Amino acid sequence: MSLKISEFDAIVIGSNLSGLMVAAGLSQNQRVALIDKNELPGGNFSRINQFQTIPASAETERTLDFLDLLIGRNIKREKIEQHPITFEQGFKPFVGFGDNAPICVDEIQYYLSPERFYFHEGPQDWLQILFEKFKGEFFNLSEVTKIIIENNEAKGVVINGQRQLNSKKIIFCSNPKDLVDLIPQESLPPRLRQKLGKSMLWTSVLLQLVHSQLVSEDTRIHMLGQKSETDGFCVGQFFSPIRIENGSVTQRSQWLTFISEADADDEELLGQSIRKLKKLIQKAFPNAFSELKYEKIMVNPSSHGKISINLEENTSIEGISGLYVVSHFPSELQNISGSLDQAEQCLRGLGFCAAP
Repeated sequence: MSLKISEFDAIVIGSNLSGLMVAAGLSQNQRVALIDKNELPGGNFSRINQFQTIPASAETERTLDFLDLLIGRNIKREKIEQHPITFEQGFKPFVGFGDNAPICVDEIQYYLSPERFYFHEGPQDWLQILFEKFKGEFFNLSEVTKIIIENNEAKGVVINGQRQLNSKKIIFCSNPKDLVDLIPQESLPPRLRQKLGKSMLWTSVLLQLVHSQLVSEDTRIHMLGQKSETDGFCVGQFFSPIRIENGSVTQRSQWLTFISEADADDEELLGQSIRKLKKLIQKAFPNAFSELKYEKIMVNPSSHGKISINLEENTSIEGISGLYVVSHFPSELQNISGSLDQAEQCLRGLGFCAAP
């Protein structure tokens, strides 16, 4: 069966934050295809990033300034200092893990930085703003089944096994480990294949609750647990309560923990992790699970971690011309900050300059 073929100036795989930034920027003067296996833009980003703050630093400020330029207006933010707290027979400031730091301590520290940017329009809103700015063609419900590489040059992709999109610029904004299955073995540099195969990522487990009562007035970040390896841990926060006209109160809270991607495939280990998460919350807040209006658990496979691969300054892969990796995984920055950073590097490397 012959494939239907379409031509583009650039192909962006993944409509998460970094993907939407690159697609929105390039589509201002190029024909851009944006591909995502989900129905709506955003990918898994909206399932993973539910916190309204990110660590404040000069690097993060730079990436946010670039986002402002890209969308043409300022994302309203304020710098706050909010030290996390913990619970040990009472609440007290969290001062560190000591000798009981979990293996994924780097991922947790991202949420514990006391100096943070608070957003009135959160990361969820950025996705919609960027998609509205995108002027290309959106291929939703489309799975990339092959990345075409010829003579060490990117040529195109095949989606859903039946349609070919050609371009000399392919920007891969999904999990870099997926490249092992998408690029033919003879076309992927052996060293890169080895690094991708050895990378260990973390699966995030996010518990969202809506309480039918006021549980806590304290909206600071809470770091619970990790007295020992068996205790587990979680990081979370309560949001300001909403008071309804009839006098009733509702309050949202969210709680995050991590499990290795290998353990996440084991339903029993995953279930244990969720039970530990709830136990930690209930120990600190005995009435947290009484009269719940809503409870949702979101398991996000391989959502956090670090993948050490060699990229050029413009995020292109060494040894394959025209293939770019734009993701928080290879970035020196983490999570949202890393996504913003990599998208900026890629766009600037491809000659994009947002008008001030």
